[in-house]
Amino acid sequence: MRNSFKFPAAIIPIVCFLSFCSCTAKKYKDDTTPSFKSNSLDERLLNMNTLFTNSVLKENLEERLKYYTDETLCMPEYQLSMRGVKMIESYFLEIFKREEVELFEKEIFEVITMGNTLVELGTFKKEYRLLGKQNLLKQNGKYCNVWQVQTDNSLKLKAECWGYFHPIENPESLVVSSANTLEDIPVDVNNHIAFELMAVNALMEKGVKTHNAALRSSFFTDDGMFLPFADSIKSGFGNINEHLIEYTSNNVSIDSIHVYNQGFEVLGDYVIEYPKFFVSWSLPEAKGISHGKGIRVWQRQADCTLKLYREIGLHNQ
Repeated sequence: MRNSFKFPAAIIPIVCFLSFCSCTAKKYKDDTTPSFKSNSLDERLLNMNTLFTNSVLKENLEERLKYYTDETLCMPEYQLSMRGVKMIESYFLEIFKREEVELFEKEIFEVITMGNTLVELGTFKKEYRLLGKQNLLKQNGKYCNVWQVQTDNSLKLKAECWGYFHPIENPESLVVSSANTLEDIPVDVNNHIAFELMAVNALMEKGVKTHNAALRSSFFTDDGMFLPFADSIKSGFGNINEHLIEYTSNNVSIDSIHVYNQGFEVLGDYVIEYPKFFVSWSLPEAKGISHGKGIRVWQRQADCTLKLYREIGLHNQ
């Protein structure tokens, strides 16, 4: 469901744990993220980044789509989630028609290896003009890719998402209408991980609804990282906690909230979850609906609990 209502400033902070934060974005600092050192395994990721970058600059999808499958999940900021080559191809082809890209650069800052799965985190810069317009638009953002290593040691994309360090004017230009939408996946309560995620998501709902920053921070590991909507990267528990405290105080009423997921996978001591949220909120002078998605990397702790190791949150239009 989409909402054309322009959010009052007070509503955005309350759901920053899920994917929102203040629309007054802080400038991103490169020293907030670790430097990345490539090795022989990571050269494949560097090659993929070059290929994907060129697909945007040259408006050529043919080579890029060879690394997607019918199960690949694609989650751009503001766009509803897409799954499979057909939906993703239609999205990019429409975006290519609208944009004349002059610069597009990507830089990896972390790779997490989970057996035959690689989670890649990085930043990007993009400069472009909308078709027929003269003003140059500049975007700076972050992204997360989840890769599956194939039997021949090549890579296939399981999931990708990207968002921005700053608010975007006219986000409608980044949205492609589609006759197809993804159906929600029913929760298998007989699967103990699905049940566990359902329980922690219910606790997250409580934290947001009660404006409880301490509860929301407690989900993260000491070395956790949070990549919120329209803001800089928050590394380490202290910075995440400070961020959540800063944006907790407001007078927004959360009338209803639902946090769930569109899939997950268990990889040793990690669980990768693809979360979604839906929030109905109100102020004395306004009310509205907000929704979004993202990628979470949970890490199993010594006491067997799940803690958030990495999270990137994204907003739908």
